[in-house]
Amino acid sequence: MSTTFLKLILFPLFAGVLDAGVMLRFSTTIHSGGEASTTASHMAIDGDGLKLDSQLRTAMVPPRNSMIFRRERRVLYAIDHRRKTYFKIDEQAIGGMADTMDRMMAQVRERMKDAPPRQRATMQKMLQSRMASMGGPRRERPKPELIAHGASKEINGYSCEMYDVVREGVKERELCITEWDNIAGGPEARAAMQDMAKFLEAMTNALRNAAPAATGGNPLLDLEELPGFPVSATQFTNGKVTSEQILKSAKEQSFDSATFAPPAGYTARRMQASTTP
Repeated sequence: MSTTFLKLILFPLFAGVLDAGVMLRFSTTIHSGGEASTTASHMAIDGDGLKLDSQLRTAMVPPRNSMIFRRERRVLYAIDHRRKTYFKIDEQAIGGMADTMDRMMAQVRERMKDAPPRQRATMQKMLQSRMASMGGPRRERPKPELIAHGASKEINGYSCEMYDVVREGVKERELCITEWDNIAGGPEARAAMQDMAKFLEAMTNALRNAAPAATGGNPLLDLEELPGFPVSATQFTNGKVTSEQILKSAKEQSFDSATFAPPAGYTARRMQASTTP
């Protein structure tokens, strides 16, 4: 059988398909104002790409937001499906954005020096309020303390051990953690998630004063500090439950190469920094 004939037979079957990866499916419940709302999210992982689709309400409705991380290129795409737009964020963009923010903040403080006392006091108060809402001045995030409950559970077929995540004496999360080997494609998923977690942490630290849509939260918070993968994660704020995330399933799956790129026809946007108090 000729090589040419083999190519003609096999190429249509494998064109555009990457090596087998893993698809993880989660449910997330948000508690606010005495009410709870639940959405689904999917995380697709292959050798180089990780994609997180969030705020899925039904299988027939597309996600509101997606994040795509390409590990080799160190680039993240934050996608807004409702507006059909996306931000492209790489390490160079993060550094440039942080430098721009530092210069803009210095200019604001310089203008405050020449403002009348009453206006200066008002500007200072508003600036402090804005800094607080953005997480305050940049500082390294303290390492968490993991406290084992000594109890185990089984959630959706995954056996897991209970832990509290405590930071600076405050309980932030309650986790049920399973070993990575219990997750389909566990080693590959672990490497990809840890790479994305590092990137998101660096981005969040550098862009505290950037547009919220550009920074967002970190869905892989403290992953490197954990002894496995959290099958369930309950978030606490001021002692009250604010969210719960549960792993529903993890299955090996192959993905088309288009999975890990912004959809065709979407418009790229530039991140905007704002220091207006």
